[in-house]
Amino acid sequence: MAGAKSVLTIARESNYGSKIEAVEQTLAVAKNFQCDHIVEVIDDIDSPAIMDVDIVTNLGALRPLNRKFIEKLKPGAVIPLMFETWEYRKEDIDLDACLEKDILVLGTNERYANVDVLSYVGVIAMKLVLAADVEVYQSNITILGAGVFAQESQKYLLSAGANVTIIPVSKEGNYDDNKLKNLLIKADILLIAESICKFELLGASSKIKGKDISCINSGVVVAHIIGNIDQANLVNEGVLICPDKFAPPGYMSVTTAYAGPAPIIRLHAAGLKVGQIMHAAQVAHSSREEAIKQALTDKLCQDFENVFLS
Repeated sequence: MAGAKSVLTIARESNYGSKIEAVEQTLAVAKNFQCDHIVEVIDDIDSPAIMDVDIVTNLGALRPLNRKFIEKLKPGAVIPLMFETWEYRKEDIDLDACLEKDILVLGTNERYANVDVLSYVGVIAMKLVLAADVEVYQSNITILGAGVFAQESQKYLLSAGANVTIIPVSKEGNYDDNKLKNLLIKADILLIAESICKFELLGASSKIKGKDISCINSGVVVAHIIGNIDQANLVNEGVLICPDKFAPPGYMSVTTAYAGPAPIIRLHAAGLKVGQIMHAAQVAHSSREEAIKQALTDKLCQDFENVFLS
């Protein structure tokens, strides 16, 4: 990374292989790009090497970036979220500790032209519907949600010949339950694609319960990308679901990696670039506010609605 003294990565066991395989793959990539001389791999989150790091990613192998971890970082270190700021979760990173330690945190603009990760949401919607054994073409699909997740899903499914209707959801969790019930009568798929609202949309505490769905249409499949759904209530009432386990609110049951490796490579590369931009700005300015302003002149970087400038 230009301007940074070193790049530090944490190697841990994952779904993609053992710790040894992770180290070997990391070093092989570093050698291929002729930067293996500045890459150090550690497997201990308490390693003293962390105190010298310039850029810390917010990836799963490192999370949670809690106060204990952040207090080990040097002032002037930066943390790129590696995703958009609306996805921020308190349990992942302690922003108060970052402020106190003068650690900059910014998000990655996934809609940036050369990144365009959110367009893959349509691909994962298509793949999820197919995984539910629904043909897509000429199928009746109802989407419960709003914003980019619902819109990208609708666009992609329409292009494949499906009949698609969105039931918009407000931030407060309100939606037209009567319209949804009418659409469920003929629906093959009820796709949940709501990333902002944290209120329960379907289940024991919502307007439409699992029993309502099974009574209206016992053959409809509730497919889940993201959104607050009481899975237990649906399953207990015999509602068909896909995938087998829904992620909790704020998390995706299937991420863009479900579409293939390209979106993850794009996002991680963009996130590292955000880190480099932030680090360069931090070096150029003694003031945190000025460093943030400079970093945000690059549209790849994304703010927290000025949380660091308040």
